[in-house]
Amino acid sequence: MNLIIEMTDNIGMDYYYVTMYCEGQILIIDTPDRRIKELRRQIPICALEEVHWQVNGSIRRLVFRYQNETYSIVDMGTIGAIAENLMIQTLV
Repeated sequence: MNLIIEMTDNIGMDYYYVTMYCEGQILIIDTPDRRIKELRRQIPICALEEVHWQVNGSIRRLVFRYQNETYSIVDMGTIGAIAENLMIQTLV
């Protein structure tokens, strides 16, 4: 699915338009159009840390960490299946 992801690292925070999906035990995050700012990651799901929902009023975000990067995705009703998959697999 295509979405906007907020990524924070030791340099700062930035936003990316990406395609995100699970392929086996790997979370794929990739920029679908090379003409825009790129974010390309293949993250082993078992390596994700602190996978949780962050709720602020009626806004719900899926948040997780990988190495020194924090990822945050606003739930617009489209990431429920991926979020559930990530949360279940990180518990195993």
